Amino acid sequence: MENFREFMNEVDGDGPLGKYVFPDEKLKPSSAAATEEYTDLEKHLEDLLEKHYESGTTSLPRNATEVILDMIKNQNYPKIFQLRKSGKMYRGLGMDKEIFEKLFGEIPTKKKWYQAPVDWWHDRSKKSGVNFPFSPKTKPDYSPGRDSHAGSWASSWAWDLKPAQRFMGGLPWEEKVAVILVADASENVFIDSEPLYKNFDFARGFQEEKEAIGVGDIKLTDIYIYYNPRKTQGLKENKEPIPLPDVGDIALLHSPEEDNHELILYTMTARGPFPFAACGLDRLSEVTKEQQCIPETWHMSWIYTHKLFRGSGWSKILYGISFNLINKQGAGLTSDHWSSTSDEAKDRVWNKMISRKQLIPRKTPGTPPTGGHSEFDYGDPGFKKTPLDPLDDCREPGAGEAAATTNSWIMKGHSKFEPIYQSLVENHENLMSAVSDRVGIEAKLMNDATVEFDRAYMGR
Repeated sequence: MENFREFMNEVDGDGPLGKYVFPDEKLKPSSAAATEEYTDLEKHLEDLLEKHYESGTTSLPRNATEVILDMIKNQNYPKIFQLRKSGKMYRGLGMDKEIFEKLFGEIPTKKKWYQAPVDWWHDRSKKSGVNFPFSPKTKPDYSPGRDSHAGSWASSWAWDLKPAQRFMGGLPWEEKVAVILVADASENVFIDSEPLYKNFDFARGFQEEKEAIGVGDIKLTDIYIYYNPRKTQGLKENKEPIPLPDVGDIALLHSPEEDNHELILYTMTARGPFPFAACGLDRLSEVTKEQQCIPETWHMSWIYTHKLFRGSGWSKILYGISFNLINKQGAGLTSDHWSSTSDEAKDRVWNKMISRKQLIPRKTPGTPPTGGHSEFDYGDPGFKKTPLDPLDDCREPGAGEAAATTNSWIMKGHSKFEPIYQSLVENHENLMSAVSDRVGIEAKLMNDATVEFDRAYMGR
């Protein structure tokens, strides 16, 4: 037992982050780590790393990569911060054909199967002996501000081909080329994410991306050019074409009813809209059934994000829009109370929002014992925790499992999601204004979202 305690309290090292790295986020917490306060640098670095993983667009700033590289060089925390020094690294992206030809030359035509059988099988061609490096100064979204310490010289790569294929970009492919850049880890600088996935809650949800963070110019060895990227990415499109114009990237279908809301995010494909993320909100408070649940409270009864779109912030957008829709009416939102919320959803969403004090619990009117309570009372008659306060009475969640949260919540700053909501709905209205069968198209979107939720749920 004593050896076990020593193991659990083993320090991570010694350096600018103290003896324990990101103690609040540890997957294997220790009593000793819990007593160590964060340094200012440590809190800042944790926030930057989390934004890098979650957003898909906010690259790790240059000053952060310099701090990590210094800690690696000085061996401050050798089990946490490491370089990935061997193997092939891959980066998928969609590039304008004009830019590709300017940087890498003419786009090769697909070879016959007997000329390059492996590449033929994967619907791709390969350019080898590439002399042009991938650089923060040459990628399309580079800006001179990135030369500063607040700018970024970081880029996201994967040590496995499949995650890179998911990031090859979107339609229309008539104007773009889907490519995967290939580099040798031993000839470049890559910060390894694997130790972060294994040790910290903020990173573990992204372990399927198998990311290594490239620093500075990355010397390339090969480039793969894909001719049928949707097939390679494994994205199943609708079988029946829907005649929608391509006038926007992402749109939101909001279907409101008296007792529920359905929110569906979709993107355009060659065959019509593809619903890649959606959720349902249902009224939980029912006065006539003695289930007032701190009125008025709604719950997020279901939510999913397609695997190809995870890690890009769309789940956070759905939660933010949902809170704003409910909170601006003066009501609260809680987790699913009909079935149950997955452990991953608890850890990645509700627990994190609560621990970071992003949510404020609502209370029943008055003061104890007749009011002022913020937790649902699931007790049967005669066994209530707060028998004099009927407004917190709530039926126990279904499926025989505890709910992710037992409160009715307001999100701090939820109004910031209002312009995002308006923009996404406007995109949807623009699309619908150009079609003849709006009702049929929206019905198909809702049906497809149900199918995709079933796939995502069964695939957990």
